[in-house]
Amino acid sequence: MLTRVFLVRHCQASGNLDGVFQGSIDTDITQTGQQQLEQLRERFRLQKLDAVYTSPLLRARLTADAVNFYHGLPVRIEQDLREIDAGVWEGKKWSEFPVKYPEDTLNWNLYPWRFAPQGGESMQQVYDRVWKAMQRIVQKNPRSDLAVVSHGCAIRNIMCHAHGYEIERMGEVDWYEQTSVTILEFDEQGACIIAQENDISHLSEQLLSASVRDWNRAGKK
Repeated sequence: MLTRVFLVRHCQASGNLDGVFQGSIDTDITQTGQQQLEQLRERFRLQKLDAVYTSPLLRARLTADAVNFYHGLPVRIEQDLREIDAGVWEGKKWSEFPVKYPEDTLNWNLYPWRFAPQGGESMQQVYDRVWKAMQRIVQKNPRSDLAVVSHGCAIRNIMCHAHGYEIERMGEVDWYEQTSVTILEFDEQGACIIAQENDISHLSEQLLSASVRDWNRAGKK
């Protein structure tokens, strides 16, 4: 019997709206984020869940509460699901990076596996950390249905593993949308199958990010 993980990205937070690198900074959610959570909780209303895990950061914990709204399970904090600690990038505007940190910016955009900001974590450390967390969670909850809430960069690293890619292929993994739901299935040997990826069908159009709205309006699938 499989262990199913419903991997959820947190809702919109203030840094997403303000163009600030949030990373390990504990930012609050926006009004749009709250509306996203109202729709996310309905997505999980009839979904069987045996346990809920989340990053310790507020935007993830509030998202986990929405997932758990109709279930009343204890929400378990897993430190290693947190977002990347980007050191000197933390709390700064994205628009500043090409001028202040041109090499880091190049790596983030084109060679993410090389990203290693001053005073923070390397991408390799995140890649190792988040997958070990996933393995621990699955091993503790065999043959269960689990919700796991994390962050954009952390999830990208998880999904790089889930696709069976080495870190050097991270550029082939898309960024997942706010409150997106991805379903991973693990067998008893720990092998992973992606059953559903980056699903945002629960969100009304006005709550999608601008990039998704533009993609939909262009008629692209």
